[in-house]
Amino acid sequence: MDLKTVFDSITQKVGGVEKTDENLLAVKISSSGVSAATWKVVNDKVELGAVNRAEVVGDSYEGLLKAVDETTSAAPNATKVIFGLPFHWVAEGKIIADKLTLLRRLCTELDLKPLGFVLLSEALENYYKEIEGAPLTAILLEFDGPDGLLTMYRAGKNLETIPFRAEPENVDVELEKALKQFTQVEVLPSRIIVYDGKGELDKVAQKITAFPWTKSLPFLHFPKVEVFDSDQVVKAVAVAGGMQMGGHFELAATQDTLPPEPVPAEELEEVSAQEAGFLPETPHFGQFQEMETAPTPPPFSPKLPAVDFAAIFETIRPALDRLISLVKKIHLPRSNFAPLVIAAVVVLVAIFGLVIYSLPKVDVLIKVSAPAFDKELAVTVVTEKSTHAATDSAKAINGTFLQVSETGTKKGVTTGRKLVGDKAHGTVTIYSTSDGRTFAAGTVLTSSTGLKFSLDNSITVASGSGAASQVTTTATVTAADIGDKYNLTSGSLFSVGGFPSSQYQAKNDTAFTGGTSHEANVVAKADQDRLVATLSGQLSEQANSDLVSRLSSGQQLLPNAIESNVSQKKFSKDVGDEADTVSLDLKMDFSGVIFSQDDLVAVFAQNFAADIPGGFELHPDQAKVEIKSVKTDKFGNAILSAHVGSGLLPKIDPADVANHISGKSLSFTEDYLTKIPGVSTVSVETQPKLLGGIVKLFLPFKKENIKVQIISL
Repeated sequence: MDLKTVFDSITQKVGGVEKTDENLLAVKISSSGVSAATWKVVNDKVELGAVNRAEVVGDSYEGLLKAVDETTSAAPNATKVIFGLPFHWVAEGKIIADKLTLLRRLCTELDLKPLGFVLLSEALENYYKEIEGAPLTAILLEFDGPDGLLTMYRAGKNLETIPFRAEPENVDVELEKALKQFTQVEVLPSRIIVYDGKGELDKVAQKITAFPWTKSLPFLHFPKVEVFDSDQVVKAVAVAGGMQMGGHFELAATQDTLPPEPVPAEELEEVSAQEAGFLPETPHFGQFQEMETAPTPPPFSPKLPAVDFAAIFETIRPALDRLISLVKKIHLPRSNFAPLVIAAVVVLVAIFGLVIYSLPKVDVLIKVSAPAFDKELAVTVVTEKSTHAATDSAKAINGTFLQVSETGTKKGVTTGRKLVGDKAHGTVTIYSTSDGRTFAAGTVLTSSTGLKFSLDNSITVASGSGAASQVTTTATVTAADIGDKYNLTSGSLFSVGGFPSSQYQAKNDTAFTGGTSHEANVVAKADQDRLVATLSGQLSEQANSDLVSRLSSGQQLLPNAIESNVSQKKFSKDVGDEADTVSLDLKMDFSGVIFSQDDLVAVFAQNFAADIPGGFELHPDQAKVEIKSVKTDKFGNAILSAHVGSGLLPKIDPADVANHISGKSLSFTEDYLTKIPGVSTVSVETQPKLLGGIVKLFLPFKKENIKVQIISL
């Protein structure tokens, strides 16, 4: 917006811009308090004085009056004031009636002379344009307590402004909802500026930084979050006023104090409140008009002459003369074919011109010898599993999870040894000289040598009345253990169930058979553990390769930070089973953290901005990123020890270079490019090579056929 239209009458009344050397005031009012700064224009430069601030106690007029009085009394000789107002004080470009009445009372009681007002968001846009030299493209978030404002600027143009209400605890979720209302914006600005606030800005910024914005909103890359506190906001209000009085502002020119300087009476003419915009019959005072969008300044490029078509014609004139001479030597019979021949020649010339225009393509390789950039920094990677935001948002980037599943089979030999075999079995006759009794299956029979056998089934023995009337019953038995020692010969005697042999006794009439034993290989627990360790390691390596293969351009996998989980495990044999080999089928799920290399390089560029010479930049395509170590903090954040090495590149726009060298000669192109600071050598490769001679005369006229690549030596 053109703020100057508001101040024209004021600057004329104080004797013109060049005579405005008095101290003026900028007063910012919001629910978080009042801030005031002195400023003046000296030698066309805006100089800022000290900032004073005071908290507004309560919601009464007296509380606001006291705060404004405290902040402005530090500069008693400065009475002319510009007000910076929050959005809810203004409606449709005018101060709302009750706030206007309040401001009039303030100015009357404190003897202040109003020059005008500016919305805080507009003051910030103007400030950034002045210090960065380009119109602002960003999302501005005015966070003044629970009431706030969301403004989106694109190249200095206010695309849309909507109210925003949130607490610091849920600012990320509410901001996501608000940004989704910008349905007409295809790509959101990757810069969020949080300003004003009541000591909560850092907390708000950390909350915003930890949110996964690129998942649900159309950001090209993760947005950079900046904090603009209350003191900076009031300075922006002062800069806005100073610029409209003919001054310009530089950060280096900021002063900590500005002593009041008296202005000669003959150079100062009284300005009334009505003249400044406080008209009793109108509901608002001085209004800042909408600022015109200024184009972004292009990077370095010397001014070039226009294409010299006359010179080009002189270059190709000999070839045309020879062509015309050949045409003249052709003696055509006077017939209807003459017009056809002439038309054919015209078509050939047209085809020749079309080929010259569209066919040649060149690759322009610009090699620069630039300062080296070699830095290390601890960077925090915040993921959706993090329980707390990074402590330093300027050294934090967002990470996301990428999952893969891997399956495999592994076979190994067994190392366990075990005695295995069969149990002996046979038939016994049980003799009873006592009362009848039923013996359950499993009842133990013990041989005279101590070997034990058990009944296969329960039996009932009838009662007997002594040796002369013994009762017999047959039953089958099985040895208690394996081995051929249980193959007892016939006639062996056994006690039954612990009873005395005088009551119950057993004997085998035939020898026991089937008892065998031998030592065999069996599955040991160590065999299974070894298979799990070997196969899981192989699957981990395979998962790492698969994760890397799925990365998009510019993404990087966090090394040594892959989480794994066994989802399926099955062995062919259990522990103790007789087998020479055992196999394992295993399925594992893996989750790795990925991050944008561009985001990481941007963090380095921001934190080491003072180490990058003017006119150069740290370019992600040239940067070599090395992650030296990774550790996890108690909040689940990954802390990287990162190293970035790169040759800094001059700020050269390849599209602008292609535009300037299109249609120019090869010698002119080389001369033009080597004059750019930092450029060492220039090489041009032509496709197809057959047209190399034409390219020496002039590069392709089609800018799309010129590819410019910049690399660091």
